[in-house]
Amino acid sequence: MANAGFHIDAIDASSEMIHHISSYPRIKAKEATFDEICAKSLYDGVLAYFSLLHVSRLFLLRYHASIQQSLKPAGVFFAGMKHGRGHERYTLGHYYDYKLDELESLLISAGFSIGRNWSGNLIGLSGQTVEWIVVEANA
Repeated sequence: MANAGFHIDAIDASSEMIHHISSYPRIKAKEATFDEICAKSLYDGVLAYFSLLHVSRLFLLRYHASIQQSLKPAGVFFAGMKHGRGHERYTLGHYYDYKLDELESLLISAGFSIGRNWSGNLIGLSGQTVEWIVVEANA
């Protein structure tokens, strides 16, 4: 995306990930948690592809609301989550418990309108095949 001319602000709570991202010259990387996102109407888009897997339902609505506020009025948020088995932490510390209607409901509660969605499966970091969903949510 940076090579296509987009200005990228990458945010991650992991210093190792920030170190890795910093090797890309056109990407500005910052170590921060979702609680530290305080931008107002700054971004045209936010991609959170599987970066919110570590967040329980108790905090996900708050983080979605923070992301919604960080978007410009016509901004778009792409939320990617693994489709799950229930509300518990799994071996990699992730929450995989979001069905499409649950994720859309959380996004609507945070002030988004729902656009398109995608789903599929892939080999995850655990080495097992997992289902995923992505929802386009508009500010």
